Amino acid sequence: MRLSRRPFQRALSIAVVHWLVACVVAPAMGATVAVIEIRSEISKGLERYIGRALEEAEAAADVVVFDMHTPGGRVDVMGDVINHIFESSLPTITHVRTEAISAGAIIALASDQIAMAPGSTIGDAAPVDQSGSELGEKAVSYIRGKIRATAERNGRNPDIAEAMVDKNKVLVLGDGPAEALTRREHAERREAGEQFTILSPRGELLTLTTDEAMDLGFVEQRADDLAELLGAYDLVDADGGRAVMTAAQQEQAEAAGVGVRVVEGLADATVLRLNRSLGENLAITVTSSILGSLLLSIGMLGIFIEFRTPGFGVPGVLGLTCVALFFGGHMIADVTASVGLLLFVGGLLLLALEAFVIPGFGIAGLLGIALSLGGLFFTFAGAAPTFGDAMASFSIAMLTAVGLAIAVGFTLPKTRAWNRLVLSTSQSSGAGYQAPRAELTGLIGQAGVALTMLRPAGAASIGGTRVDVVSDSEYVAKNTPVEVVQVEGSRVVVRPRSPEANAGEAT
Repeated sequence: MRLSRRPFQRALSIAVVHWLVACVVAPAMGATVAVIEIRSEISKGLERYIGRALEEAEAAADVVVFDMHTPGGRVDVMGDVINHIFESSLPTITHVRTEAISAGAIIALASDQIAMAPGSTIGDAAPVDQSGSELGEKAVSYIRGKIRATAERNGRNPDIAEAMVDKNKVLVLGDGPAEALTRREHAERREAGEQFTILSPRGELLTLTTDEAMDLGFVEQRADDLAELLGAYDLVDADGGRAVMTAAQQEQAEAAGVGVRVVEGLADATVLRLNRSLGENLAITVTSSILGSLLLSIGMLGIFIEFRTPGFGVPGVLGLTCVALFFGGHMIADVTASVGLLLFVGGLLLLALEAFVIPGFGIAGLLGIALSLGGLFFTFAGAAPTFGDAMASFSIAMLTAVGLAIAVGFTLPKTRAWNRLVLSTSQSSGAGYQAPRAELTGLIGQAGVALTMLRPAGAASIGGTRVDVVSDSEYVAKNTPVEVVQVEGSRVVVRPRSPEANAGEAT
């Protein structure tokens, strides 16, 4: 009696299908965490990277973790970064690895959850200019309102946040939550017999360590690394909304009557690191306050040396490369930088026209300088929060370029490389060189015609002989009648003949 193979084949097929589903579907059901690094100065280039990374995370991840280590940066860019975070539909966690200072502290407050590594700090968010001087009350008022609103949005104590911005407030801790008091309020309540612990005295900005922030309930978690951070959180549905919570937060929510359902634990989540692209790295580097100025200074120096030497060589390549990197980085970070590039290139073209085509120095040269400097300043202005900051960066770049040019002017002529580029030998009579050659002296007063354009050097036919000549003052077109007015050694100086002289010669 033969046994049918159909039941066995059907069972095997079902087992294979189940195995495939387990291999393909099960991993897809696990949570995915996108990691975005904020580990540099807050600049326009960094804002572009964060915006792009959040867009990618929306399509591929369930949770976003900001890996933060920043000394702060531009206030206007900080606002754009916060808007990106608020516009994202994904739960967010900021992991402060070492410090979240100034604008970095406010960006951290925009996240749903903040975790700090042991030994980290957060705070000191008063607005300052590039020299480190604090800005006026108008700027402080804006940042004070921004940090309070950001803290309130995510359920954090706004008075603690305000004390990070306003040094005129006294942050005290009494029987209730910490409070930021004016000097008068503090004095009146002390006179009334209230007892306080002063957390931040008047005249000082608040900066919290990890332990202090945890004790005040200002941050939600302590985590040494990403693995410890993810192990502490679950992805949950809380009253219909997707969020991340620790076990303690889930208990508190349920005690408050909020329905919480765990979707996935993040301990085994897939980590997706959204790294910066090459262009974004360039933009972040170039739009920083120091490196951008240095890059531009080197570029201007290279172009200056190239104008002073014949041909085109290493200084020109280096200069144009640095300038291209400077403008390219700013254009990636801010499209309006292309206007500055056009102005700068237009200025260089006018300067080249003045140097190689038009004799002397006039309107083209002055306009070229104005356009070049205007293009540079326009680019700096687009990358700086205030006009003063733009002027400071521009001035630093120009002074550095001038200083390097002076240093190079003193040292480079003494090097062998410079002597190979530039002929510096003088032809003195004591060394055996003779003054005007006899055959050329006889050319004075003779008429001829320009064989090439004289700008101011070129060639002319004088007495039927081709002679290298120089125009005395102006541009001379090809085939223009000329006459020799001076001979200095081997240098023959000509000028265009007047129409009257040409007419008299013709008669």
